[in-house]
Amino acid sequence: MKNLTFVVALLFSSYFMFGQFGGCGNRINSVIFSPIVGTNDITVSINSSCCDVHSLDNHSYNNTTTSTNHNITLCYRDSGLLMQTTITENILLPNANLSGTQNVSLNAYFYFGIPGEQCSTSNIFNAPITLSFIGPLTEPRVFTLANNEFETRKFSLFPNPNKGDFSIDLPTNFGEVQVRIFDVLGKEVYSNRSYSSGNTIQIPNRTNGFYFAKIISEQSNETIKFVID
Repeated sequence: MKNLTFVVALLFSSYFMFGQFGGCGNRINSVIFSPIVGTNDITVSINSSCCDVHSLDNHSYNNTTTSTNHNITLCYRDSGLLMQTTITENILLPNANLSGTQNVSLNAYFYFGIPGEQCSTSNIFNAPITLSFIGPLTEPRVFTLANNEFETRKFSLFPNPNKGDFSIDLPTNFGEVQVRIFDVLGKEVYSNRSYSSGNTIQIPNRTNGFYFAKIISEQSNETIKFVID
């Protein structure tokens, strides 16, 4: 009986001592935006971790068919028990793969699973996050947490427009990547399997128009649209 009382007391104290304050830390680790072929929809994969046993009870999403601002609210349930947990949830964003810069805001809260209780803005699971990408996406766009901040910009191509001579800037944690350049008809006009940040790329026999630079690495893939004039 004493042992049972001790266990109950331990669970009860863990609930309020750790669950109430998020235990040894809650956070969203990565977010992946994946376009759904043949549609304007995107699947968002959200990977999160915590020391308390959590589950994603529900979420909400709102935007309009013409809006470039997308808002996702996540509601996690905190049992208060100290167990390292990793959660991956996939959420559908209809009509989110639009042209231009798209801004996606993530707000994550939690509650303790008490009957009648709901998520509250006073219980923050993760600090608010705003991620941006240039649509429409043709490849998955990966955001990972680094130095307590999400890398919101993976690659940049400059200058854009250009005369067929340009460079691609890679994040500091990237080594060599594969770069493939395609014209608007899908013909490959350049390929480099070991491209390093800042090196000059020259497109031979170039003609004016739109081109697509596909950057492939172990961390992520991205396609950048640019103009040669």
